[in-house]
Amino acid sequence: MNFDSELYSPQCIPVESSKRFVKKILPELGWDKNIEDEVVMDVGCGAGGTTAKLIFPLFTHSKKIFAVDFLPGMIDLAKRENSHPLIEYSVANIGDWSTVKQWEDQITKLVSIHCFEWVKDQKKCFQNVFKLLKKDGQAALCFVLQSSFYDSVLEIEKNAKWRKFFEGIDNYVSESHYKKYDYFYYKQILEDIGFDIVYCREEVKMMYFLLTKNTKIFSHRSAS
Repeated sequence: MNFDSELYSPQCIPVESSKRFVKKILPELGWDKNIEDEVVMDVGCGAGGTTAKLIFPLFTHSKKIFAVDFLPGMIDLAKRENSHPLIEYSVANIGDWSTVKQWEDQITKLVSIHCFEWVKDQKKCFQNVFKLLKKDGQAALCFVLQSSFYDSVLEIEKNAKWRKFFEGIDNYVSESHYKKYDYFYYKQILEDIGFDIVYCREEVKMMYFLLTKNTKIFSHRSAS
């Protein structure tokens, strides 16, 4: 699995599932009111396409939008391709409290899209999110539970011809895929931490990956 930022499109176009989450789900939660004193954080912002093209339009009057990612190359790309005076990009890891503690009890709206499937200690990350939020702050998370894509790469890993190119791929397959967690599992964890759950849903999504001669389709179950 290659996270080289230079391999990403400079246009940084958000995927359809991200667009739907921001344009449909977040407004249903009342996140489209554009309140002036909001302090927003995008966790796992990557190259900044989702931050600048989807999240920013909901919060044009906010105090600040902090966008964080643990890969320095992604933050460099985000600053170069998706900069805005209201958006502050920073290298930080939601799983490492020492890198995000400067925002403790400051965030009013925290959003994370397709990030939490990559972290190994999800409960610890949820706890850190809780500590970042101000009283009555809100978090909206969308992440993959299981995916046929994971099944595909794990199957290729077994092939002697391709195995050397997929060393360590197991580390990039979410625990929820291996253990078949459902949305209720996460709902219980979040409630135990102290969150009040106002929306929790599991959906099956189809994602299309364009190739040179045909189209591959992968399905995945995601929670939000």
